[in-house]
Amino acid sequence: MQLQSIHWRMGIILFFMILTLPNKVLSQKIKIKSRYLNESRTVSIRLPDNYECSKATYPIILVTDGGILFDYVKGLFIYNWDLYPDAILVGIDQLEREKELVPMKETEETHENFFKYVNDELLNELKSNYRVNGINIIIGHSFGGYFSIKSLLKNNNINYAISISTTLWKKYGDNIYSEFSKKQPTENNFLYLGSAENDHKQIKNDLVKLNEYIEENKAFNIKSSLEEYPNEDHNSSILIGIRKGLLKLFKNWPTKISEKKWDEIYKYKKASIFYNHFKDIPNKYKIIPSEEDYNSLGYYYLEQKKINKAIETFELNAKIYPCSSNAYDSLAEAYEINNENKKALSNYKKALKMEIKGDNDINSKQQYTNNIKRVKSKLR
Repeated sequence: MQLQSIHWRMGIILFFMILTLPNKVLSQKIKIKSRYLNESRTVSIRLPDNYECSKATYPIILVTDGGILFDYVKGLFIYNWDLYPDAILVGIDQLEREKELVPMKETEETHENFFKYVNDELLNELKSNYRVNGINIIIGHSFGGYFSIKSLLKNNNINYAISISTTLWKKYGDNIYSEFSKKQPTENNFLYLGSAENDHKQIKNDLVKLNEYIEENKAFNIKSSLEEYPNEDHNSSILIGIRKGLLKLFKNWPTKISEKKWDEIYKYKKASIFYNHFKDIPNKYKIIPSEEDYNSLGYYYLEQKKINKAIETFELNAKIYPCSSNAYDSLAEAYEINNENKKALSNYKKALKMEIKGDNDINSKQQYTNNIKRVKSKLR
């Protein structure tokens, strides 16, 4: 089944789908024993729905003030399933917010130890125990906004930061500019900055200054974006800021083929554009194309009458995403087109089985059942 039809159908019944999603969400809490903090800390984790039944790798999204913001970010990923790529969400709690997120006077050691715990111990723990692709994102508000920018500048393993209504006054701003001066250029990083129309004047001015500074200093190899949210204040800015920041961040996401590139693939009839896109991603990132992209590539080959290449692509997709009903349905369709009806029937049955175990959508089940009946009639 082509994913365009899935998106259309799911858009219609999105509300009813959302009612069933929480049962699938793989949320858990883990304890990290920290030598920097000399104690154990608990973090909240939400894994993608298909995590346990795929071979895919995923980016990490660290959320400061996790006790408040983790559930909000988790909700965004559930509701905006069609906008955001799958990711491992991590909610980080602070026990002493001010002392841990920013270097308060006489408590800088507390902040530095917490910084090392997050950027060293926590990330290494996640890397060791989960299938991650090496792309790491951090989100923060106010004091957390300072922490997220500092993480981007000091930790080469942090690639993207979303920083909303950021605390940059007094020595905090001086610290950030000092980190800029010491930063070694790495692969393109992205910093999203946001503030509210009714935010503190100092915060708004500091963010404008910082954005201009980044734009003027291309050697940092950091792209920045600054938005102001009408009718919002300092406390409400984080809710709209996370959503807008994620949309901006994922607009040209490196692990996903853009609509523009798909247009080029069809226009020039070059599947090599697909493969070159992933070859251009640095080797340190363990990127596996999404189920949607492999599915689209398979249908591209079908349209080009390259049936064997289509089957090869659909087979790979089903191997990487073995719990996807759509992956088996697409593979079955290619087999049917190639008059391999026994293989088609086997995979249509797998599609129905996976749909029942997964979303259990009545429309998909009916379609897969009809496909099975049709192929059975060809085998008589």
